[in-house]
Parts: sequence; structure tokens; C-alpha cells
Amino acid sequence: MLKLGFTEGDGAITNLLFPEDVPKVLDAVGPQPPGKELVVKVFVCPTEDTDYAHRASRPFLAWILNREPYRKFHEWLGHGELLRECHERWADGDPEGARKALPDEVVDGLFVSGSPEECRERILRYHRPGVTTIQLYVSLPPEVFVSRARVLDTLARLGPAGG
Repeated sequence: MLKLGFTEGDGAITNLLFPEDVPKVLDAVGPQPPGKELVVKVFVCPTEDTDYAHRASRPFLAWILNREPYRKFHEWLGHGELLRECHERWADGDPEGARKALPDEVVDGLFVSGSPEECRERILRYHRPGVTTIQLYVSLPPEVFVSRARVLDTLARLGPAGG
């Protein structure tokens, strides 16, 4: 899929990666022709309330990691054993069990959380030569919605200039 995106299209967008997975993706892409892009989408929940971040992201992650393309993608990345119990419970018709079986290290690794500054530092771990764009999917916690200014400040603090 990655090679096809670069040979026949404008590049590829990949997501739900651990920062440590980026080199494997880059190796699969190979030398990038000029004008092609590799976009890495990073999921972010800028909150220091780890329990909230887990409650907000775990259902989505359990669902999407059990979709066939993402399951196979993570097996290719070498995470099959890490996700085995989650996949087994999902296959048994137990989505709640699958959510609970999803290791915290997966939730924390695939959905970045912490203060905006901590998130920004973790987001920067995805930046490698060959990654042309880092796209953020930001899930803001309720405490940010107290004002428009707070929303804008939180989003600005996630960016490369840090607000």
C-alpha cells in the first residue's frame, strides 16, 4: 500500500503509529521521488488527566485496531502479540473485554496525552527525514472548552512554536 501510494499517487498518509514505527514505514516507502508526501497523522488528547485520556481514546482504539486493515498493519509493524488479547476478545464478540484488554502502553503510545507541552515533545518524536507532514487529530478535553481563548491557546501550545 505504501509503495503503491508513492509510485501511483502523491504519497501516503499513515496513522496510529508508535514513533518507533516510523522508520519501518520509511523503509517500506523507500527513496521518495520529489513532490511525494508522507503524512503521519498523530492522535492527541492534551490533558494531564490520564484517566480521562484513556476513557476518551480507548473505545476508539479498540474499535479501529480490530478493523482488518489496521489489525494487519499492526501485525506487519510487529505488534501482533501486544494486541493479541484485544483481538481475541473482539473476535469473541466482547467489545468491552477488548477495550479492557488493550494495554495502557498501546493507548498511551497511539493517542498522545499530557500537558500541551508534553504532547508537543512527544509529537516531535514522529518527525524524521522523509516525513513531510505531521497532521494532528486533536481530541480536546472538557476543561479546555471554558472559553474560545483557552481552546486557541491549547491548540497553539501543541504546535512547533509552542504558542
